[in-house]
Amino acid sequence: MENIDNKTLKEVSVLPIGIAVKLTGVSAQTLRAYERFGLVLPARSSKEQRLYSFEDIERIKKIRESLKKHKIGVTALRSMISMIPCWSIKGCSESDRTNCAVFEGDISPCWTYKHHNNFCADLSCRDCEVYRLNYNFTDARETILKELHRGNR
Repeated sequence: MENIDNKTLKEVSVLPIGIAVKLTGVSAQTLRAYERFGLVLPARSSKEQRLYSFEDIERIKKIRESLKKHKIGVTALRSMISMIPCWSIKGCSESDRTNCAVFEGDISPCWTYKHHNNFCADLSCRDCEVYRLNYNFTDARETILKELHRGNR
């Protein structure tokens, strides 16, 4: 039998929405809203049931904490996350940027788009560092400031 390390176990999506509700203290309706706003991307079963990983559970808790701490709404958090220059983080080419709605200034997080003819087209957004590391106000702000500082050198 193959050993599964803790990191892999955190990433496996096996928790249905009812368990996610119990583990996060967030209602199913709110979890669905987070998904609509692009704050969380649950995996889907073959029957289209939402399945959450323990990493998703941590993400949801931090989203909730960030909303309360900074007294902002979901729309404000989504707007902040949308400003993350993913093309800079991922090192996209000029051609990739030309074919990217996010680079062109759309106002949604990069992982909410179906990418065509660019660097991200064949990648899983759930596995992308831009999605995995930037989901609360503080992390998003730090990423944006770091990328702005790097661009001004």
